[in-house]
This record gives sequence, structure tokens and C-alpha cells, in this order.
Amino acid sequence: MPNSASRLCCIVYVSLASTRYSRVQLAAFGVEFAGFNARLDVTGALFHMRGRFLQVLEGRCDVLEALMTRIRNDARHFAVRVLTRDRIDQRAFTEWSMGLMDLQALREDGEYLLSDLFRFSRMLEHLDEEDEPERQALQMVHSLPQLMDAYRIA
Repeated sequence: MPNSASRLCCIVYVSLASTRYSRVQLAAFGVEFAGFNARLDVTGALFHMRGRFLQVLEGRCDVLEALMTRIRNDARHFAVRVLTRDRIDQRAFTEWSMGLMDLQALREDGEYLLSDLFRFSRMLEHLDEEDEPERQALQMVHSLPQLMDAYRIA
């Protein structure tokens, strides 16, 4: 049986952007995070919508805890709030060291066609207002890996 540090975990958090980021900046973040996460064997996805981030991270529990310390100290965002921190049996984002989706850009480009993606972005916009944000975040995360393949920008 693996020790607790080597078990897989999933952390989902939300935060607020410290400034308005362009698509080019967001894409650069995606490349930066993908390289860093690949070295740590961390998978996941980062979503952006109107200055709000939601990130899903999957990896060894001890690695994710150390990564969260780094994330909390990153000046590119603030008000980091963990919605879920759970042990998992397998990864949902097996192919992605960090997929990035700028949901606002998809809406502006007129590519915003899938009702599930629309619901996801609406939930992200209003996550703090919901009575059960943790439950909603989990529902969003578990429904997204296949949907994101068509809309990933980095």
C-alpha cells in the first residue's frame, strides 16, 4: 500500500487576477505552468473568466501541498480559496500538465456554442454567491476533461 505522501490528490481552487491579463499573457502562463507541472508530475486545467481563475490540480498529495504554498504567494492573483482537496484513485486530466481555457475569449470569439461550457462559465462567475460552491466545483471539474479538448488554448 502506498504511503500517504505518494497517494494522488485533487485540489480545486479559485482566485482573483491581480490585473487584467491579455490572451497572450494567459497563453504564456499556460506554457509556463505546463512546463513546471510536468516536472512535478502534476496534471490539471486552469480556467479564466473576467478576472477570476479556477484551477484543478492533480498529483501526489505532498507535491500539491507544496505547490499550493507557491500558488498562494504568486502575485499574479490573490484571494486564493481552496474549494476541494480530495484523495483520488485516478486523474481526470491525464494528458494535460496544464490545460488553459480563457472562457471570456471563447465567448468574444463567438465559439461559445456548448451549453455545458456556458453553464460552467456562469458557475465560475458566481461561485462565491452559491450556497455550496464545493459541490458545484466538483460537478464542474468532473464534467470537463472531454469538453475541454475542443476548446483548449494552451
